[in-house]
Amino acid sequence: PFGSWFQHVRGWLQLRGRDNFFWISYEELQQDLRGSVQRLCQFLGRSLSPRALDAVVSNASFVTMSHNPMSNFSLSPQFILDRRRGPFLRKGGRGGGTGG
Repeated sequence: PFGSWFQHVRGWLQLRGRDNFFWISYEELQQDLRGSVQRLCQFLGRSLSPRALDAVVSNASFVTMSHNPMSNFSLSPQFILDRRRGPFLRKGGRGGGTGG
């Protein structure tokens, strides 16, 4: 219902290398979420207190997001996400939610 994912991503990828464009992969987030958040803060020219950084990392974890209706699409109408086919956030791995 929202158009081609590939065209959407291609449009963003054309901006790589610009000073005002932050690029990060899902794999980077999985490997080092805390470091990724710190890198984003540096890019934005903002710092977080240790407590705020802990809160961001905790709330951005796959487990937390998979249970949060604001990020798991559980409140979306069926025409957008047919939950009978499974949840939007499945396993948190690479490869279409296969875990690997």
